[in-house]
Amino acid sequence: MLAKTVMAELRAKPLLEKVRAIDQTLGKVLGEKESPDDAFRKAMAGPLKQLHDVIAVMKRQAPDARATKDAVVVAEKYGVK
Repeated sequence: MLAKTVMAELRAKPLLEKVRAIDQTLGKVLGEKESPDDAFRKAMAGPLKQLHDVIAVMKRQAPDARATKDAVVVAEKYGVK
């Protein structure tokens, strides 16, 4: 059981790094705003789609990994589910 958890975490870690990189890009554009508005979503549609896709892969490959949960928190900040 422990090995399964470790393997899931190892699969999710590189994807979490992708999420963090996308978060940096989106964070620079979002700036001081509390939450993304429609103009932000339209302007940043590409990175938001990438974020959505990475989260979907993480949820499929390692749904219970801590890295996946951390990535979901980042995605929710931008309204990505």
